Amino acid sequence: MPAITSRTAFKSYCQRKLGSPVIQINVSDDQIEDRIDDALEYYQDYHFDAVEDTYVPYKLTVDDITNNYITTDQSIIGIKQVIPLYQKNSFSTNMFDVKYQLFLNDVYNLSSAEMLTYQVTQDHLQMVNTIIHGTVPIRYQRHMNKLFMDVDWGFDIKVDEYVIMEVTKIIDPNVYTDVWNDRWLKNMQQH
Repeated sequence: MPAITSRTAFKSYCQRKLGSPVIQINVSDDQIEDRIDDALEYYQDYHFDAVEDTYVPYKLTVDDITNNYITTDQSIIGIKQVIPLYQKNSFSTNMFDVKYQLFLNDVYNLSSAEMLTYQVTQDHLQMVNTIIHGTVPIRYQRHMNKLFMDVDWGFDIKVDEYVIMEVTKIIDPNVYTDVWNDRWLKNMQQH
């Protein structure tokens, strides 16, 4: 049997598994589609192969700042953290900054500096930055499709700045067609 690579092929597979064409299956197309949607939802909620961990850049808009939350895509089922790219939670890049001076000194003299020392110094600076500024506290509820960041939206965040969200996202079966041939999903149609 060839691999199942589309919703239509999956639908035919389900009908054959139920006995069609030998047995007459008396269900409407809507009922079949609903059952496939149910199986996909269950698969996406409980199977590790149905989701991916990835990073999503997001450009903040006026609506986000007005609402004090970011509206997310429905394919995002979880958000682990938000990495801000705005200045408040990172060292500045002016020439009097400690990180800038250390980097300038290391780049200027990298031939004699050890990479391990450089990496340890960078890790230490990041730890100090995290201790002083902390991480961005977030709240996310999947069914609301809203990401709440507990920051001062009027002061800390500006329009057109970026944040990077570390998310768990549903794999789109229309893009990654191998999903339709997953054994776990094919067994779901029986239950």
